[in-house]
Amino acid sequence: MRPLQNSLNLGLKVAFAAASAAAVAPAFAQAQADTTNPYYFGANVGLTHVSNVFQQSSSRNADDVLTGNLLGGIDTRFGREHLRLDGSVGTSRYRNNTALNNVGYQGSAALDWSTIERVSGTITAGASRQLASYNISPYITQVPDYVNNTLSSYYVDALTHVGLVTRWTLDADVSYRQYRYSAAQYAQLNYQQTAYSLGPSYQASPDLRIGVDWRHTNATNPTYFPVYDPASNPTSPTLTGYDPNHYSRNDIDLNIHWRFSGFSSLDTRLSHGSYTHADSRGQSTSNFSGAATWNWTPTGKTTIVTSFIHDSGLSAYVFSNLPFAYNTNQSTVTNTLQVNANYQLTGKMTLTAAGVYARTNRSNDAQFGNESAASNSHDNYYSLLIGANWQYSRGISMACQVGHQVRTSTIINYGYDADSIGCNAQILFY
Repeated sequence: MRPLQNSLNLGLKVAFAAASAAAVAPAFAQAQADTTNPYYFGANVGLTHVSNVFQQSSSRNADDVLTGNLLGGIDTRFGREHLRLDGSVGTSRYRNNTALNNVGYQGSAALDWSTIERVSGTITAGASRQLASYNISPYITQVPDYVNNTLSSYYVDALTHVGLVTRWTLDADVSYRQYRYSAAQYAQLNYQQTAYSLGPSYQASPDLRIGVDWRHTNATNPTYFPVYDPASNPTSPTLTGYDPNHYSRNDIDLNIHWRFSGFSSLDTRLSHGSYTHADSRGQSTSNFSGAATWNWTPTGKTTIVTSFIHDSGLSAYVFSNLPFAYNTNQSTVTNTLQVNANYQLTGKMTLTAAGVYARTNRSNDAQFGNESAASNSHDNYYSLLIGANWQYSRGISMACQVGHQVRTSTIINYGYDADSIGCNAQILFY
């Protein structure tokens, strides 16, 4: 994804308060960087109008958001290694809701490495800060909660491949993620996770790879369960703090990559997991989860990527990158269908479209004893985004997008709808 497109997404997602770590800055894909000059730097500016800044079910709050970003990055090789660094720092300014004005940043790094023998791998890391979403959890009932609330996220991942003499490869992966909200009202959504996976894969043919791995996850909500002082007021006790919630899960994953033509490929994951202390009552459970992504290039100008994800807790949101916050409770299951399409209209003009449908189901979720509000409830989320990108030259580009989001819910005041329209211009120097 080009930095321009990501910058425009910043305007849209900040306006919608999307909980996505990728919203603030460019991704790794700096394909235009050449070997003689691996550096780039630049700036972009955008203006977006949103119809419902706080994602309320009523009393919609419209606003205009001006965003500006400074960009920079490196894409270089030394020996067998390939290093990519990308980063940005930017500001968002609201016309009416000036209390939401904020400064955000994003930085990411990736190192592909290999040895003389049959060992290789990739190390990735990143950090970001942006304005968080509003109306993102049915459990946040404090009023008002429309404060300047930033979400800081961090991740690191180390993937290693050990190639054997045959077609077999041993894959090992270690990752860490952390999410932190600045506002006290959102402390219960703070989260950190460490995951490990190990398993073999078999290259049956140049177009087919099959792998099986064991994956273990440890996760903590550092401030999750509320603690009240009943002596303060028996009918309405005072909130004194939060206790942590810990859980772990073990999954067996079956991964298949199949390129069944020169224009089409399919990546699938089927998992069965068991979860210890997985729900708000501290109970254990087990279920199946999975994901599938189909990459299709029907013509030389058209690319379509379709993904389906079925998973529980935070994983359902990390994998799908949905523009709303997560529920770490493993009894919360989300099914997501996502389609992204690009069409090269001319040599300089590209049309884009993206659609998302997600359904979240909560089963026996008695967090905070609020069973009437959230137990056995469900949400439906719809999103559509249409845009156009104009590449005037290698370093000068412009993009415009129109978006619409809707969430319906069985929980009162948790549904909303919102529209956005915005444009963004960018200049890069190499």
